[in-house]
Amino acid sequence: DSAGFSQTFYRCTRLSKVPENLFENYPNAGFSATFQGCGSSGFPFEVPEKLFTYCAGSSIFASLFDSAYINGLPEKLFAHNPLAKNFSRCFNNTKGMGKISSELFANNPLVENFSWCFYGATLNEVPEGLFRNNTSVKTFEGCFANQTALKNIPESLFDNCDKVENFNKTFYYCGNL
Repeated sequence: DSAGFSQTFYRCTRLSKVPENLFENYPNAGFSATFQGCGSSGFPFEVPEKLFTYCAGSSIFASLFDSAYINGLPEKLFAHNPLAKNFSRCFNNTKGMGKISSELFANNPLVENFSWCFYGATLNEVPEGLFRNNTSVKTFEGCFANQTALKNIPESLFDNCDKVENFNKTFYYCGNL
């Protein structure tokens, strides 16, 4: 039940797909750098929307897709993970994300850490309401740093995040803001 999947598929550059029920028997698993460095520009990794559906007790998703090449980001990837607390570096330097949905973290009210979450990832925009239900966040340090394509920030992006203690470098090196 409390299995860890730390760096399980580390640098599997030709990994293009995994079964959506891969973690079905691990409801409390930790996912630290599980798909770090997976995929490549010629072989992007396809992330199944129901990949973490059976992991309701999981709380760690740190560095999950760090430096991976993915083929889009499912809208409700973390919809069944209400105990998630740590998304630090989750999409750090991730390529191929496309548009992220405002629903991505909608069912994760206990998240405390979004530090460096989207650092250097290929984002063109940040959706309004992305953090509207994340009322336990303590740090957004470097969350959107090194986003060269970002041109604006939603006005109410952090409105419901009144427990934040650290906004250091949140938009550091975002040259088009």
